Amino acid sequence: MNKNGTDLINKIKKFEREIIFAIVLGIIFSSLLAFWGDFQDTLDEIMSFRISYVFVVLLLTCLNYFLRFIRWRFFLGRVGFKNKIDSRKSGLIFLSGLTLTLTPGKTGEVLKAYFLKKISKDHLSRTVPIVLTERLTDGLASILLLSFGFYSYSYGWFAIIFALFSCTIFIFLIYNDPFWMMCKKILVGLENKKTIFGVINGKLLNFREVLLSLLSWKSLLFSTSLSAVAWFAEALGFSLIISNFAGIDMSLELVSKAVFIFCFVSILGFVSLFPGGLGVAEGGFTGMLIFLLGLQKSQAVASTILLRLLTLWWGVILGLIAFFALFKLLSPENEKKT
Repeated sequence: MNKNGTDLINKIKKFEREIIFAIVLGIIFSSLLAFWGDFQDTLDEIMSFRISYVFVVLLLTCLNYFLRFIRWRFFLGRVGFKNKIDSRKSGLIFLSGLTLTLTPGKTGEVLKAYFLKKISKDHLSRTVPIVLTERLTDGLASILLLSFGFYSYSYGWFAIIFALFSCTIFIFLIYNDPFWMMCKKILVGLENKKTIFGVINGKLLNFREVLLSLLSWKSLLFSTSLSAVAWFAEALGFSLIISNFAGIDMSLELVSKAVFIFCFVSILGFVSLFPGGLGVAEGGFTGMLIFLLGLQKSQAVASTILLRLLTLWWGVILGLIAFFALFKLLSPENEKKT
């Protein structure tokens, strides 16, 4: 087996261990949450959930994935990969990322950039920015949706300010020429020491060029709007779950509260750097459903468990299927055939 094949296997084995650990952690947190909410009462609540609603929530979750896939293809087009990579391969790369979110701080999503590099035969300096821009537009979309949540609530400013500040700093640094000149000087100084910094310096301009093409105002406006609609669809599914368990009629007020809670907790989960926001998300959703919506303990726990099953864990299942299909596609044997 060649070096590239060995590197790919080693990278995948590393992330497989992290994913398995996250799955075990998720089972533990869900079990503890169920017992805290009284296991039997929680189970009764989940069993009472209308099966037709399960399909509706899954449909809304899949709509989220579809819209984000359109954004993914849009980014590939901006960078010049769209004609190099067909929809099937780019779809497998995108879906594999749904599982890679289980790695700490979502660092596993860098593997998406690695897969993209393998298929496009390009460099990581041109693929990593796509993954970074996905996260940035998700953050901006969450801010927009949190603002919608202020229809019902007038707090939560800490999460919004933090997310807005982080995104603003990131965009400012991308467009700031003195910052990049300083980075280049530092790397040039280290280049003579024959370290990896010399390689980075050679690709730094490529990295920035790709980021600038993805972060033009028109591109940013389109991709952020698409992200906002995608995450709103998932939050709408959350409001449907709450409506069923709490016996509350669907209304603009309920949707706005559900959107606020969904985005606020999602940001906390991301900031925590825990794999998939595990623990933070479960505790956050349950606590806010009790505190802000007045749900009973068993109703809040059941809502949280079902939400995570029909969003995070549904995505993990789809991602695993795509992950192994992609691994087979990129195996040295198949690469020789192609």
